[in-house]
Amino acid sequence: LGAHESSKHAISQWWGRIAFDQLRVLLGGWMLAVILQGEQHVPVGTGLGQMKALRVLDISSYRDLELPLELLSQLTGLRMLDLSRCSQLRSLPKSLGQLTALQVLHVTRCRELMSLPESVRQLTALQVLDLYGCGALMSLPESLKGLTALKELNLCRCGLVSLPDVFGQLKGLQTLNLSLCKGLKSLPKSFQQLTALKHLLSGGRVNTWPSGYGRTLLGQRHQF
Repeated sequence: LGAHESSKHAISQWWGRIAFDQLRVLLGGWMLAVILQGEQHVPVGTGLGQMKALRVLDISSYRDLELPLELLSQLTGLRMLDLSRCSQLRSLPKSLGQLTALQVLHVTRCRELMSLPESVRQLTALQVLDLYGCGALMSLPESLKGLTALKELNLCRCGLVSLPDVFGQLKGLQTLNLSLCKGLKSLPKSFQQLTALKHLLSGGRVNTWPSGYGRTLLGQRHQF
């Protein structure tokens, strides 16, 4: 076990000294996952954008996000992206929409995040969108309707005061968390169109439900 821990420590030290462009050369551009949790400065050159085979990128917990987010548009094979707890992150780049293979996006506890780009409509493969704890996020773009593959949406502890009228067009949505959204008091009429919804957490904050909602397939709503 001691030898194993020593090996992990050695690898960690090696990783801290190497730049992405060097790493790309060593691995031939076929790296599948990059995890850089908690690092303040990213050793990034042009190499990251050239890792076309990259599937997972975790850059959560950055106190000072210096990674050029525009580089993300070059990671066209990316399946999972974690930008959680990036305290300085106020917006996501328009180029995010170019990640058309993305299936999971975590942007939790980004307390300065104020908006999502309209280009989010292009994320047609996205199945999980986790925005937990984004307290400055007061609204969602109408382009959200483009997330046709979305199955799980976590909006717990967001600063939302309303949901867009197009919300009902998320036909594949199965799990929705609206709990602790203190400013959200009502839901759009289109909400009753979410016929695939199985799990709804509202925390009792929502006072006004769409007319006829109780008679739809969503009638057995769950409040926690």
